[in-house]
Amino acid sequence: MRLKRTWIPFVLSFVAIMGLRIYQILSVGDASVRVQWDKFEMLCFAVSAVASVIIIIMSYISKDAPDVFIIKKSLTLGLVSLLTAVFIEWNAINEFSAYLSGDNDWVKLVSSILGALSGFAFIAIALNLINEKNYFEKHKLLSLLPTLWALTLILKLFFKYNSSHTEILNVSDSLAKICILFFLFNQARLFAGLFNATTFKKLFYFGFSAVLFTTVYVTNYLAVAIDLGRKLSLSNIVELLNEVAIGAYILCTIYSIKTGKDLVLNEKTKPSDGASEVLHNDSINNGSVTNVETEQTDMAEVDKLIEDIKNETAKEQQNLKE
Repeated sequence: MRLKRTWIPFVLSFVAIMGLRIYQILSVGDASVRVQWDKFEMLCFAVSAVASVIIIIMSYISKDAPDVFIIKKSLTLGLVSLLTAVFIEWNAINEFSAYLSGDNDWVKLVSSILGALSGFAFIAIALNLINEKNYFEKHKLLSLLPTLWALTLILKLFFKYNSSHTEILNVSDSLAKICILFFLFNQARLFAGLFNATTFKKLFYFGFSAVLFTTVYVTNYLAVAIDLGRKLSLSNIVELLNEVAIGAYILCTIYSIKTGKDLVLNEKTKPSDGASEVLHNDSINNGSVTNVETEQTDMAEVDKLIEDIKNETAKEQQNLKE
């Protein structure tokens, strides 16, 4: 089983969820369809849950998960990481503004602070991908900032849903945040150098699950808003864009992972073009030096042989004279 094949159940389930949501949105105003919306929500959740289980099983039995981590230059993923940082910072500013305006919610205050710090961490990740360097190598704990921020997101959900009736939408939102937490934690392990093949597998199934449950939550939120004619506030829009940006970042990260141990190891040991040129020049230069030294030694031996012959000839002539 190949790890990249986990894209198959993800894509199929994602298309199924989006198809149901589009049908719901196009049926706004149809009372007969609206009665079935709760069933649609349950169906979307069931599709995500089944796909997540399949992806977990496929990931665990896969044999080509890499066991080395190489930061390769990727402008696309770098730009997505920068956009994610922008939306995280924007959301953090909105939460901090709400706190200053009189909303004495200390959880939002902590979330805004950690969100702002996480934004800088995503900027550092973007620089990693653009410059092909690991800026977390000397400051490994900084790679945990997005994980801590995800913890505050789960804490916010606890206070938000604790006093409300349990609904599938709330469960989808909670599972999405939990999967995001574990995805960011395993990503931090990569940058800190504390990983193995299982870490890459977790990136796949936690990442795909996070995107699926986020899709269920975000699309339902938009469908309900359209159905009820509800206008979204700026904070709601920023929060939804933040969810979409994180989902896009997760998918781009998973897509960039190269699977197959032999392939990754070859890329790790293969010298760059510059290094190959240096090695080639060194081999030529070393060969030239060796040839010159060999020629000088041979010439010295020839000169010595000629000198010996001359001496031997001189001795024979002297003997003949005597």
